[in-house]
Amino acid sequence: MSVCQYRILARMSTEKETLQRRSQPVPGGQQAPPAPPAQPPSGFTPSPQGANLNGHMPPPLHGANLPSQPQNLPQGGYQQQPQYIYPQVPQYVLPQNPSLAQQPPTGYIRYNLNHPVMFCSTPSPKKSILEAYLLLIVLGLFGGHHFYLRRPVWGILYFFSFGLLGAGWLIDIFRLPVLVSRCNNDASQQNPNLAKKKHLDDAYVLWFPGGFLGLHHFYLNNIGLGVLYLFTFGLLGVGWLIDACLMPYHVKKANSNIPDSIEKSAAATCILAVSPAGLLGAHHYYLNRTGFGLLYTFTFGIFGIGYIVDWFRFPILLERYNKSKEIGHTSYKNLDDAYLLWFPLGLLGFHHFYLNRPVWGL
Repeated sequence: MSVCQYRILARMSTEKETLQRRSQPVPGGQQAPPAPPAQPPSGFTPSPQGANLNGHMPPPLHGANLPSQPQNLPQGGYQQQPQYIYPQVPQYVLPQNPSLAQQPPTGYIRYNLNHPVMFCSTPSPKKSILEAYLLLIVLGLFGGHHFYLRRPVWGILYFFSFGLLGAGWLIDIFRLPVLVSRCNNDASQQNPNLAKKKHLDDAYVLWFPGGFLGLHHFYLNNIGLGVLYLFTFGLLGVGWLIDACLMPYHVKKANSNIPDSIEKSAAATCILAVSPAGLLGAHHYYLNRTGFGLLYTFTFGIFGIGYIVDWFRFPILLERYNKSKEIGHTSYKNLDDAYLLWFPLGLLGFHHFYLNRPVWGL
């Protein structure tokens, strides 16, 4: 007989005896006490509560709440395995306040959409002195090294002038390390104002030999003087020689923040007054003295005398013009102008016309 069959027969006999005891009447009208639990036969271990006929516990249902600690079971019964606790995933609940609805949940990185996204530009690679010298030797007359150093305007100028007739190419042999260092410095700082800065070495390279055509003045944004040099061949060479001494002042003036419309340049006044253009009154036109400019044009600088006098008094004329711009009117008459008109045009009464005495002038 198998173990299962024996257990079934033992259970049936136990239940039969229990029913027989309950059916017998108790003397004295008292109810019979409950029968004690049936004892298993010797050699067998009782099964835990809820076990099947074979003595095995059924598997727990999925999602059933099992006790956190195993219960005290009889020896040899079913031992409950510890429960596996799944990690709790935090759930984000929208707040009731509408103003807080767009805030991210706690634990997330905040991102402000109001700030623009900034992208870091990739720095430009540094230029090599060796590569620059190779381009200077091979393609220097056509401006190859200037194109390499991000100076396209200079490259085009060298291309059409064969390196400024070879003079600019020769000078670049000695100043090329300065150009390479300047290029790398401008690329590293990422400052657009550095590209607009004028340099003294560039101005002198353009001055010789392109100064006769006013190239250095075009480079320094002196368009008026550049055009004048272009049509007068550097004021017949005189203005070109004066610029050799005044070049540092021209560069400083170009890099300053003072607009040209407020103050006139001392260097430009000197060039126009001393050069042959002074015979035609160019410095007077520049200082907005149109009357004297026309007089010098038709009298060749009042027969050369006024032209020579203006060599020494042009600083006074410049200071007078700048001061008149601050005051706001230019109706004052000046003694030096009156004497200049008195000799040699005093016989024609020009000094009286200047002093608003037309009757005396006639």
